Amino acid sequence: MVIDTFEQQLNMADLDNLDIYTVCDFNIHFSTVTGFQNTKWSNLTTDYNLTQLITHPTRVTKVSSSTIDHLYTNHSENILEIVSTNLSMSDNYPIAFTVDTVNTVNDKVKTITYRCFMTFQKQHFMNDLSKYVPVLDTLNIIEDQTIALETVYTVLDTTLDRHDPIKTERVNHVHKPTWLTDEIKLAIH
Repeated sequence: MVIDTFEQQLNMADLDNLDIYTVCDFNIHFSTVTGFQNTKWSNLTTDYNLTQLITHPTRVTKVSSSTIDHLYTNHSENILEIVSTNLSMSDNYPIAFTVDTVNTVNDKVKTITYRCFMTFQKQHFMNDLSKYVPVLDTLNIIEDQTIALETVYTVLDTTLDRHDPIKTERVNHVHKPTWLTDEIKLAIH
């Protein structure tokens, strides 16, 4: 439940393209050797490109120690210092950090590239592509299959660029949807 609420907050920050800095006693053990022991949490931090910056134990008792207090950010290059001390009124050590807000790079402008097929006319594309039939007919005599494949890609890309060129647009965020898995991306390409 806490993870779901945190994910909603991360999503809002991502939609607004905000820098994320969060520190809390998440009670989720982190190890520099094994990472997280909670898969859902691990996936969440990966999806939002968050780095856990606390690497030493933050809860120490007479019989154990663990890193359950975390500091996450999607811009670790802006963290100037992290301070944690064992001077505490409880078994959890306090954490403080300093963010460089003066020298941060303004990389708020994000772009995506795509082809929009809304006005694509298949018949015009096929007519234009048919002009390359003599070139494509020679592919069976090319011994190097890599060169043959590059020729096919070049013909398709050149023709496609004439009919539906690649566009670049500014966007607020480039966070990929959860349904767009690596498997789907491979199938697209």
